[in-house]
Amino acid sequence: MATTADYGLGEFIYPRGWFMVAKSEEIGTTPVAARYFGEDVVLYRGGQSGKVFMLEAYCPHMGTHLARNTTSYVVKDGEHVEGDNIRCPYHGWRFGPDGRVNPHQLVLSEANLAGIEALRGDLAASHRYRPGQDQDLLVGLQLTHSGRFARPADKARLEPRIAYRHPLLDARFGITDDRAVLTDTEVDDLVGDMVTAAVRAQRAGFDFVDIKHCHGYLGHEFLSAVTRP
Repeated sequence: MATTADYGLGEFIYPRGWFMVAKSEEIGTTPVAARYFGEDVVLYRGGQSGKVFMLEAYCPHMGTHLARNTTSYVVKDGEHVEGDNIRCPYHGWRFGPDGRVNPHQLVLSEANLAGIEALRGDLAASHRYRPGQDQDLLVGLQLTHSGRFARPADKARLEPRIAYRHPLLDARFGITDDRAVLTDTEVDDLVGDMVTAAVRAQRAGFDFVDIKHCHGYLGHEFLSAVTRP
């Protein structure tokens, strides 16, 4: 049995090797809840590739369990697994088999502007289907930068960008010097990127944009960035 101390990661014991968690014939496109090694997970078979995937069980947005729901419209409409993605029963957001939260990583660019505009049109059409009109409908997009939580290349590898050095949080996120601190130029560029994204959102027909500044993300961090290097 290996310990995290063997890898300089602390004192805790964890299993190392191959472990059987289910038989292949037991896993279909209906997600299955399981718990192994003290972690809740979800198993499902992708509808596109036919491969079996195992992900963390909880949606990072509001903590919804991705498998333990039978009443959501996502489940009832047979859209719990879409392609190789699993959808959150609460808001319908999709998770790819690589662990990336696809909607959270959405990039609004000139290349996909028409597609995003069409998506907003589909949403409005779906809304009109119920009440018969959409004058009360306001649809917006959230602009965000993950800051300390940034994982742009690999979900398992943090690449934090921060507004300032924090005496408690830096150690938690493996920050030991000023390289993760955004320069003034980078901050100016980021502001420009968000303005560009907001203009694109307006062109695509959205009613507003929400700049995320909570939960420790970069916008939130700037609220307490009294000093910067």
